[in-house]
Amino acid sequence: MADQQKKSCTESADLYEDLLKCPGAKRLPGTGRKVYLSPRRWITQLAKPQLEKAASMKDYLVIKESHKMVADKKFIVAYLSTDKSNFSSESQGENGSKTMLNKLALTFPGTEEEQSALASMLLNEDIIALIPQRNGKCRQFGDDNFECSVAPAQSSGSSVTDETNTTVELSVGCETLPPFYYGDIPTSEGIYSGETGELKVTTGDV
Repeated sequence: MADQQKKSCTESADLYEDLLKCPGAKRLPGTGRKVYLSPRRWITQLAKPQLEKAASMKDYLVIKESHKMVADKKFIVAYLSTDKSNFSSESQGENGSKTMLNKLALTFPGTEEEQSALASMLLNEDIIALIPQRNGKCRQFGDDNFECSVAPAQSSGSSVTDETNTTVELSVGCETLPPFYYGDIPTSEGIYSGETGELKVTTGDV
């Protein structure tokens, strides 16, 4: 009788590495000046983070491929109020079934027609949001397994010294913290790099 293969609890790759704190290393809090938004239905194929297929711990949450979009569709570019937007994450669920609840709070300046329309149109939309960190690296909110919840709000302010703004809060479940998106981001302005935040190709060169 052939020997039965012994089962193991270590079938996936073991990617644990030391986590260092390097003297002099700079950490930049906050987000970039804009966010990239797309209805999920505009994306025909959503690229995935590498997870257990990664060669190192650093690449575990990295999406290296670009999302494939419906012909003629591009990410919406929405500029943000300075130093008003942020993201956060918290765990949810019971042991063995835990996931993350990832939240993105966006603040747009003003309460005019455009801001009001965008917030209203997103209200019941399942979206993919790419938000650059201050260092240019994009984090992704939304995937194929969890639908994004969108909660818009507005404030007119009360006095002439108050701010007027439109806020959109996104919350979405995920198996991990928000992945890093290193693929291309096609927009009306051109193609941005999700890894650096730099404009790779301008619209006239596409």
